[in-house]
Amino acid sequence: MSREHPDDIMGKNQQRIPHSALYTSATWKWGRLPFAEIVTPTGAESIFRIVNGFLFFYRLLNPQKISLKHNLLHRHTAIDALIR
Repeated sequence: MSREHPDDIMGKNQQRIPHSALYTSATWKWGRLPFAEIVTPTGAESIFRIVNGFLFFYRLLNPQKISLKHNLLHRHTAIDALIR
């Protein structure tokens, strides 16, 4: 018998992972970073699609803004390069 957390998105966030972490992990998978598919939790891709849908309309109003998914991907790969 399982009890769902009220913040659970359609039963997808069963590990109670913050939405920002779900979006970030889905971004890594979208960017085809090594081993991203292993660490991408269930529900991350749904959050990724929903957020990107809202951001699409936001960028129509603010075309100068940087893409969130590209910014996250660049930041992560830059940190990896610095560590190496």
